[in-house]
Amino acid sequence: SNGATTATITASTTGTYSVDVTLNGCMTSDAISVTVLSATAVDIGPDATICDGEQVTLDATTAGATYLWSTGATTPTIDVTTSGTYSVEVFVGQCSATDQATITVNTMPVVDLGPDQVFCSGETNTVLDATWPAATYLWSTGATTPTLAVSADGSYDVAVTLGNCTATDDVTIAFGSFTYSLGPDVTLCPGDEVVLGTDLPAGTSTWNGTIVSPTLVANTAGTYTLHFVAPSGCEVRDTIQVNMVALGALDLGPDATICDGESITLDATMPGASYLWEDGSSAPERSISSSGTYSVEATLNGCSVSDEITITVTPLPSFDLGPDLAICPGESITFDVGVPNGTYNWSNGSTASTLTMNSPGTAGVTVTVDGCAASDAVTVSFLDAPVIDLGPDTTLCAGATLTLNVDQPDTDFLWDDGNTSPIRVISAAGIYWVDASRNSCTQRDSIVVDVFDPSQFHLGPDRSICAGSSTTIGSPMNGASYSWSTGATTSTITVQEEGTYDVTVTIAGCVAQDAIAITEIIVAAPDLGPDRSACVGEVVMLHAAGAQISWSTGAVGPDLMVQTSGLYTATVDSLGCTATDAVYVAFAPMVTTVDLSGDAEICTGAFGMIEAAPIPGAMFTWSDGTVGDRIVVDAPGTYTVRATGMCINATESFTVEAGDCATQVHVPNAFTPNNDGINDIFLPVVDGPVDTYQLDIFDRWGERIHTTTDRYEGWDGTYEGVLSQDGVYVWKLHYRALGPEGVRNEQFIGHVTLLR
Repeated sequence: SNGATTATITASTTGTYSVDVTLNGCMTSDAISVTVLSATAVDIGPDATICDGEQVTLDATTAGATYLWSTGATTPTIDVTTSGTYSVEVFVGQCSATDQATITVNTMPVVDLGPDQVFCSGETNTVLDATWPAATYLWSTGATTPTLAVSADGSYDVAVTLGNCTATDDVTIAFGSFTYSLGPDVTLCPGDEVVLGTDLPAGTSTWNGTIVSPTLVANTAGTYTLHFVAPSGCEVRDTIQVNMVALGALDLGPDATICDGESITLDATMPGASYLWEDGSSAPERSISSSGTYSVEATLNGCSVSDEITITVTPLPSFDLGPDLAICPGESITFDVGVPNGTYNWSNGSTASTLTMNSPGTAGVTVTVDGCAASDAVTVSFLDAPVIDLGPDTTLCAGATLTLNVDQPDTDFLWDDGNTSPIRVISAAGIYWVDASRNSCTQRDSIVVDVFDPSQFHLGPDRSICAGSSTTIGSPMNGASYSWSTGATTSTITVQEEGTYDVTVTIAGCVAQDAIAITEIIVAAPDLGPDRSACVGEVVMLHAAGAQISWSTGAVGPDLMVQTSGLYTATVDSLGCTATDAVYVAFAPMVTTVDLSGDAEICTGAFGMIEAAPIPGAMFTWSDGTVGDRIVVDAPGTYTVRATGMCINATESFTVEAGDCATQVHVPNAFTPNNDGINDIFLPVVDGPVDTYQLDIFDRWGERIHTTTDRYEGWDGTYEGVLSQDGVYVWKLHYRALGPEGVRNEQFIGHVTLLR
């Protein structure tokens, strides 16, 4: 903006400077304001006088500046409310300027005429007082005295002046009177009410301390006090007593339900009262046994109270178990009550609607419907019936006989073959039964008779069993005893070892013997070897030695070709006995890619790193011969890695570019060394490589209070171990760096604010 065309200019006067920068036909602009601070450049204004309660703002605002006031404030402005001399020091760059002003705060007079007043007892005047030492006065009436005599309604105000400070106040005065009476005490019946204050004029009514304007409904006994304030401000108070006649409680109880045949007594007794029921009766009590709604009114001391109740009579459930009866032994009878909506309680504890009896006894039941119950009972007995028993099933030795005798008095018999005799002789195997009848009752019994021929007893042919399995041998027969070569005496035995087993059987004096040979078949299990691993696309051959091999896939034969992961089982079969082995074959997918990450740019003289993503079981070999999943690089270029291993064959390259390594600097403008762990250290941030580095801190008098050549060491806000005071400090930073354009020596100067 000053016409120069160089990359830099020197500014030494206050003003705004702008520049247009053009590169390859493209242009951009920027501007900056520069302030030259002189010793008289700061002006916070002239000395000032204010009244107590007022404030004045002192303003030292300067572009790009920091501030330190005599109060310790660091803002561009401060608000002053107390007397004193206030100064400020303004810092811009390495320059500073000061100014001061004296502020005087005068006393403000205090005036209080008190609250508004209403005079209701005949008063005709009052005196208003605004006295304040050494003050002057001006009333709204024009008077200039400290006090003012008032005898008329109205609003009065006064201005009290002390020096150049003035205070005001006002008050309203009214004169008047008012009277009112609530009348005599009253007595009410329960449920009645009285409205109090119906003839009050406009105003505010307070009843027993609560504002309820303008009237109050009284419906309970008690003392009611009125405090009424008329619009004039005049007040009146009066009290009235409201009494209630004590009738007591009249309660016939809740509606009730009774069962047919029951009654309920209604009691309306209330000492000293008279009664009138809906039927015209006048007794305090009444017995009710029929459905209906019943009401009564009780009168005491001229007040009445009433109540009513509804009585519902529920009919009893109707049912009949029938007459007593007799049944044959072994028979049963079922009683079914079946009353709608009923609940049941039988004499045996059952709660079902039916009860079945198959033995003598009394069956009683109580049926309840809607709370009403009825009962009935019936006696069940057994008829004199025949008792028949042919005995247990039995086995006869060949040629023997069995005599069955069921004879008993007054009984008829019928056998399975049509015979009606009480005696029967059995010599052949079969099932035999007989019916015995007496008094219309018929009983039947049966018996199974087997005939044992020792010459026909046989354990069956010899057997073969698979190793580890078992088989059961023997032939159960009724009434037989057994003696096995193993010592067992059961009708059958279970064996799982090879050998010959014999048994002796005795039935009804007949003896038979037999033996059986058990052979064990042992099958050798195939051996498929350990679990296998292969790559997807390969073929794995599984082999099982032996004849009649079957696989879990359904294939048969000694060899199986597999190409998918899974558990494969081979089974050897010999004479129906089997043995198995299993192997798991896992096929892993081929890994043909490897992911690389790392530093895409590096600076000259710096180092970077490239890293391959982990691949289980892989070995990594880089193009420079390095082995491992990472490589350190010191120059731009393309780097290649190859990953190898089982089912792994992958190659990938990574290109590293030369980076823009110019050094950047950021310096904070404030810090708070209060040991709270936040912003406790003033430390310029240098982004990029540096060869040399030096940071110096100066106080406002130019004394160096901190220096370091360690780019990572900041200033903690102390000097020689002593805390430095809050304020603005100057810093100077010098470093030398190697950038894209060569070696650069840089020096920066600025200021930082220390706050605790």
